[in-house]
Amino acid sequence: MHFKDLDYLIAVAHSANLSQAAESLSVSQPALTKAIRRIESDVGMRLFARSAKGMLLTAAGKVFLQRASKMSIDYTDALREMQLMRTGELGVLRLGFSPTVNKRVVLQTCRRLLIERPAACFQLREKLSGELLGMLRAGELDLILAPLPEGENTDTTFRPLYGDSLHIIAARDHPLRGRPDLRLEHLAQAEWMLPPRDTKVRRRIDSLFRQHGLSDPKIRIETDFGSPSIYQIIEGTALLSLCGDESLAWLESTGLKSLPVADLGFKRTIGILYRPDAYLSPLVLRIIEMFTESTINMHARKL
Repeated sequence: MHFKDLDYLIAVAHSANLSQAAESLSVSQPALTKAIRRIESDVGMRLFARSAKGMLLTAAGKVFLQRASKMSIDYTDALREMQLMRTGELGVLRLGFSPTVNKRVVLQTCRRLLIERPAACFQLREKLSGELLGMLRAGELDLILAPLPEGENTDTTFRPLYGDSLHIIAARDHPLRGRPDLRLEHLAQAEWMLPPRDTKVRRRIDSLFRQHGLSDPKIRIETDFGSPSIYQIIEGTALLSLCGDESLAWLESTGLKSLPVADLGFKRTIGILYRPDAYLSPLVLRIIEMFTESTINMHARKL
């Protein structure tokens, strides 16, 4: 078996179509077929079954795909490590960060590293946490800054940096603003601007409403929170939304204010995530160190 065969197998598994996989890899269909046969010959089992829906993985194929994906990522990491050892170059730092993290920490740390390491290059990706985790697991990012993921994540290492809170925000003249002892049930009839249902923030507020015996929030606008400027759409309306500590100060200067809801209790831990088995270059290790220093200094200034 050639190591490249693993990439061929992964491409066929993802597309379930030989011709599409061949086109994406710029190879011929016969070459893909031979690669699959070589692997199946080595493992002694069928990994794919042909059907009306295309090339579908067998039960053995699904197990092998998990191993093959990890081997492919490890091989790519090994090549990057050898490249650094051979040339002495610092390489490229591939960093992802969630829209809700403290961007000043991210940007100031990257600026420091640019000055300290003139040969360093950066690939920065600002996306929602779920997408960032997928890119990290696929080996497309070296590390990400995001809230602590839900559940057990044995395939990632989480290093906490700081804590923050989520706030319900509304226009200054919102009807609920003057209400004393504002509680979650008072928001049950309000309309909301929130991120999609598959995001952690959305799942948290949906779960919170259900815990209090309330229906899910009424969604008027569903959007990715890629930039604080998106909140301007709710100015002068009766819509509610959520934001983190980082965005709150800026939003209050634009005419939006947090609502003091007594039973919200939205606390989060923001940190660095990376694959525990990944090669961490000196550049990656240095920016992890810098992020830690920056957050320590940030909290020292608040004391």
